[in-house]
Amino acid sequence: MEDAEIRDKYAKALPTGLSYTMVNVCMFGLTCYQVLKYYIRKRDDRASVKLLYALLWFAEAINLITAPINYDRLVKTLDKPDPFSSIRGSLVMMVVAQFLGAMILKGIIVHETWKLGNRSWLFLAVLIILFGGSRLIARQLPDILLSATLSFLLAHQRKNRSRLERVNSISSAFTYVVSIGALPPICVALSIIVDTSARGTQLALLCNHYVQRIYLNTVLAALNANPSDERAHAL
Repeated sequence: MEDAEIRDKYAKALPTGLSYTMVNVCMFGLTCYQVLKYYIRKRDDRASVKLLYALLWFAEAINLITAPINYDRLVKTLDKPDPFSSIRGSLVMMVVAQFLGAMILKGIIVHETWKLGNRSWLFLAVLIILFGGSRLIARQLPDILLSATLSFLLAHQRKNRSRLERVNSISSAFTYVVSIGALPPICVALSIIVDTSARGTQLALLCNHYVQRIYLNTVLAALNANPSDERAHAL
């Protein structure tokens, strides 16, 4: 009886259905737009950085395809002795794609903060040490550290200081918030709050999934809003 109750709980918590898939497609559409915008605006970037963006897009595409399939199949096979037998291959693909995408995004953020920090290797070393140390304290603390550092450096760019002076409406304020990368740290903080207060529920699973997609797109939007040739004006 307890096993049946546990299976029912997981079945109810797993995000499935057409609405879940449609939101995923919309999120992936935003990612496609941001990656395409990057290739249009940053044509002079190194081939290695362009390759990272391509791999990031590929990882998101794999996740878009495998996540709904795995969740839908898992709900139908929870009553079997080995519910993962029919989805083991696609489950591995999803986990690898999510891990690869997360690592690539962190690498892009570290690379951009290094450029904004006047390409200082000392600054990069300190950032990596803090990143590793914060991981021992909390799983999501490194993401807050990286995104907050990026936001701080972007906010001190000359173009973004000019944007701040021109804020006179909701739309211009939102443009400024996006351009300095203020949304990614908020996304991570929201994910921590929901995960702590509603761990294991459908709300937490949905929120964490969508917040990660929003985090990705807001980071890319912030980087796309700041052309490479203006980054020399950062602190």
